[in-house]
Amino acid sequence: MKVLLDGRPTLGGIHRYTTELRRLLCESCSPLELFIFGQTAGIGRRLGPAGTGRPLPLVSALRQMIADQIVLPCAARRSSAQIYHAPHGFLPRRLRLRTVVTCHDLWLLEGLATKPAGWKRYYDKWNFIHALQHADQIVTPSQAVADKLKARYGIDSRRVTCITPPIPKLATDLSTKIPARPYLLSVGTLEPRKNLMRLLDAQVQAFAKTRVPLYLVGPYGWRVKPILIRLAQVGAAARWLGQVEDSTLAMLYQHASALVQYSLDEGFDYPVAEGLKFGSPVVLSDIPVHKELAGELALFASPLEPAQLAQRIEEVIDWPNSRRKEHAVRARELIKRLEALGSPERYWEVYRRALF
Repeated sequence: MKVLLDGRPTLGGIHRYTTELRRLLCESCSPLELFIFGQTAGIGRRLGPAGTGRPLPLVSALRQMIADQIVLPCAARRSSAQIYHAPHGFLPRRLRLRTVVTCHDLWLLEGLATKPAGWKRYYDKWNFIHALQHADQIVTPSQAVADKLKARYGIDSRRVTCITPPIPKLATDLSTKIPARPYLLSVGTLEPRKNLMRLLDAQVQAFAKTRVPLYLVGPYGWRVKPILIRLAQVGAAARWLGQVEDSTLAMLYQHASALVQYSLDEGFDYPVAEGLKFGSPVVLSDIPVHKELAGELALFASPLEPAQLAQRIEEVIDWPNSRRKEHAVRARELIKRLEALGSPERYWEVYRRALF
């Protein structure tokens, strides 16, 4: 099988997924001839002949549209690929291949108003709907997303497969300096879906008792002005560190008193899996995907009740060392089971179903 994977750089969890999926497929003993579109690659059996010489800039929506609808279909024809896999869930209109899309979540349909302002969000929604309607196979990162596709949007279950995303292998760097005092950690792009305003409200309440600060890690996103204003108001209770190297992130996970992810909606939430892999205690919003991912290992709070989250934060800060060690062992066992559910063989099977 010849598969063309769209490897163009994106943001946040989708970028994590694309990078790790490429690595998973390339490093496996697979029956695939893999082409990569839109990005140079230090790994890979073969690179697509067009659009792969250097990263494709996504500076303007117009350039992205040209790449989506003209450059990519031309590259697909020249590559002789049989299957196109869109890890971001968008399909070009003029593509003449069998297709697989990864549907990470349905926020483009259910939370469009929180996306960056402008016509591009409608272009993205239009592409996303087209992908759901016309993809031969759809991969979801969690059963929660798969169930929603079937129940709410009427997608045929024979077209949908839930595959746990490949979880990054973050290596710690012992030379990295970490805070000497206890701290909480939250990871993700600064954007409305991450529910950061309520998270900061909860942290202010908890900080008054625990004196344990919260560090926010992640790139600058959109609609961030209210978040930055609130951050300036909370003082020592919280601090935004920006985007950090993976080695630094690994050390932050490893030494955090707890990882706090309070999103309104997620398709998988990589930081939860990464935190659990390092044995971090996790305090999460009680959305379906968090319950599916962490189960009884997490402390949960309603994403609409900051006072409840503050109580959970105070509770986890008081965990004795014995409970933390027990949690770390169980968390790593859980991640091993999840990783087994994301084997490359499961992607090969999806590609075969798309092709035949």
